[in-house]
Amino acid sequence: MLSIYNHVLDTYISVLSSVSSHILHSIFYDVIESTLTLGAPAPVRVFTCKIADKIFTICQGDLILTPQLLETLLTLTSNLKV
Repeated sequence: MLSIYNHVLDTYISVLSSVSSHILHSIFYDVIESTLTLGAPAPVRVFTCKIADKIFTICQGDLILTPQLLETLLTLTSNLKV
């Protein structure tokens, strides 16, 4: 089941590059930010962090991050590398 979920996630991430910047901003602020800051389960937050990373790359720093969100992203990213 987890491999299917990973495949769907990878497919979703690969499709993000064809989405407009405006839609990516909406996804980030309406979905990603709330998922990371409202204490979703750890696996969901890890996958959300991966999607956020792809959106950062596409938007090239055109997003405004709150200190809380930035700290959450840094914590999750450092946990992914361990």
